[in-house]
Amino acid sequence: MAMKLKIDDLARKLGIENAAQLSDRTGLGLTSSYQLWEGKAKMVSLRTLNTLCNKLKANPALLIDYTPDSDETPAVKPASKPKQRGSR
Repeated sequence: MAMKLKIDDLARKLGIENAAQLSDRTGLGLTSSYQLWEGKAKMVSLRTLNTLCNKLKANPALLIDYTPDSDETPAVKPASKPKQRGSR
């Protein structure tokens, strides 16, 4: 996967040392906080991301590390112009 959560790195800079403290600070459930802390969460809702950004005072880009997959083709290809028939 090309995305990796970096929540533990940022949280430690704010004095949060573990998932339980992250849960206390954010109000997120302990299981969710553990998965986020360990980088094992498969999906993060916008609501959770917003909570993390507000409580950790960070931009979402600081919480996620992105490296493009080398074997994937671009998702969006440039559109080609359709050939016109009979126009002058």
